[in-house]
Amino acid sequence: FSRQFVYWIQRQPMDHKVTEHSRVFITIYKFLTGETSAVPISGEHIQKIGFQNTDPRTDLRTAGMFSLLQALYFISTAPDLAKKFYA
Repeated sequence: FSRQFVYWIQRQPMDHKVTEHSRVFITIYKFLTGETSAVPISGEHIQKIGFQNTDPRTDLRTAGMFSLLQALYFISTAPDLAKKFYA
């Protein structure tokens, strides 16, 4: 990837209306918590995985989707280590 592409991703805010954004977030949440049922994107439950507020967009405002993609990559490539960080 080019540096410009990475900067572009970083400037993309999380948007609940974009299916891919929601799927990335829910995938990370379900992986870390072991949840199997449907979960909403926002709510107090997201604080279980380290978000400070009930809407993940407020915590991701600076790094945008880049943050979520990094977390998705981490749980995909080092799932055992990711679980240890979460525990």
